[in-house]
Order: sequence, then C-alpha cells, then structure tokens
Amino acid sequence: MGKNSFTILETLISISLLLFVISGFSNLTYYDSKNNNFQKLNELENRFTSKDYSSFEKTQNNIRIKINNSNEITLSVKKYKYEDKTIKLFKYEI
Repeated sequence: MGKNSFTILETLISISLLLFVISGFSNLTYYDSKNNNFQKLNELENRFTSKDYSSFEKTQNNIRIKINNSNEITLSVKKYKYEDKTIKLFKYEI
C-alpha cells in the first residue's frame, strides 16, 4: 500500500529547501547590483583622475571663508556634479 500524503516533516523539509533556493537567487541579484555600482564608481574615479569631465555638470561658484571673524577670503571654485539613480557625486576644484 502506497503513501498518498506528505507528513509534517516532509513538508517542513521541502519548505526549508525552497526558502534556501529563493534566498540564494535574491542574494545573487543583490550582489550583481552592487557590482554594477562598483564598476560605475570606478569609471567615475578614472574620469576624475584623467580630468575628463565630459559626463559631469559644471558650474562656477564663489566661496567666502572667514578667519577669526576679521579676515575674509573669497575663492572662485569649479563644481563638477554627477548624479543618477544610485550615485550622487560632487567635486570642487580651485
């Protein structure tokens, strides 16, 4: 005579196995997303190093610095900005 239904132990084992497989796939997509961000940051760092600002938004700003409430220095700086869904980056140059 054959068995027609699952026991509680078999049900728990199959649910545990299913959860293990699902969590494995979700972690794979999470690390793939982190890897894409790492590659993008590496590309941006290389552009900063080579001073290739073609993909950055450039603005000119003036910054005032007060020293001991008596001396004031005004600096003209260039602000380079990069922004997308996951990365927001600013760089200031004198």
